[in-house]
Order: sequence, then C-alpha cells, then structure tokens
Amino acid sequence: MTSPQQTIIFPRYYNEGQGWIKNHPDSHQSILRNDWGTAGKQWYEQSQRYKDSGQGWKAGRFKKEYKYLWGNN
Repeated sequence: MTSPQQTIIFPRYYNEGQGWIKNHPDSHQSILRNDWGTAGKQWYEQSQRYKDSGQGWKAGRFKKEYKYLWGNN
C-alpha cells in the first residue's frame, strides 16, 4: 500500500473494525486484490449512497477520502 492508501484505510479499520468489512465487502475485496481502480469506483458510489440516505456528514467524509486517494472530484 502507498502512504496515502495507508492514511485512509488503516483508520477506517481502526474506527469501524469488522463492521467496515461487513458494511463494505466489495471495497474490502477490491483492496485485498490490490485493485485500487475498482475500489475507487466503489468508494465514490458509497459516498453517493450515504448522501442519498441522508448521512451527509459520512458522505462528505467518504468524498474527501476519495479525492485524497484518487485525486478526482
């Protein structure tokens, strides 16, 4: 993992533990396969789902993490 990937992924596991894996199995599997392109797409889609479900603060956080890791808007 690159330093930016570690910066985001390790705290995500630390803060949410096994719940993160349970709630985001597709992203988790993509990361384990070292498929960061697919993981990025899934990360962005998750931010949209949080936004659509009214969890704006979490959507914003995932969006910032997405921008940090993949450099996209």
